[in-house]
Amino acid sequence: MGGVISIVTVLLLPIMGWGPAYVLGGAVAVFIYRLRARNVVLTPGAGAKVGAASAGFGFGIMAIILVGTYVYHPDDLRKLMTDTITQMTARGADPQAAQQMMELLKTPEGLGLFVAFSLSMLFLVFVIASSVGGALCASWLRRR
Repeated sequence: MGGVISIVTVLLLPIMGWGPAYVLGGAVAVFIYRLRARNVVLTPGAGAKVGAASAGFGFGIMAIILVGTYVYHPDDLRKLMTDTITQMTARGADPQAAQQMMELLKTPEGLGLFVAFSLSMLFLVFVIASSVGGALCASWLRRR
């Protein structure tokens, strides 16, 4: 449930809000776990594990969506990534590096590389942030 809440929150927030959304998902997972297992006292380490588990489920859902888009709608995904790179250039990113990324995106291998890189970064952020949220919630619930 925490992973699903993370995904819904991510879809409602801009990209800078993704970290807090994953922290929220880990905290919600620990909170729901604590509601169902009343006699169990969670340590922050155990809360981090519950948060990481919720991140695994949430990441799995996001990975299925991203890989499905890559397989069935690669042109739409390529356009989305191209638009994102164009926005980054408008905000002050290096135009030469942006041009190199645009050239790389034009090939199927380049798009696959971007998808693989995006998935690996998403996994890291998802697991770390959800673990932190789970540990913080377990610590807070333990004091109560």
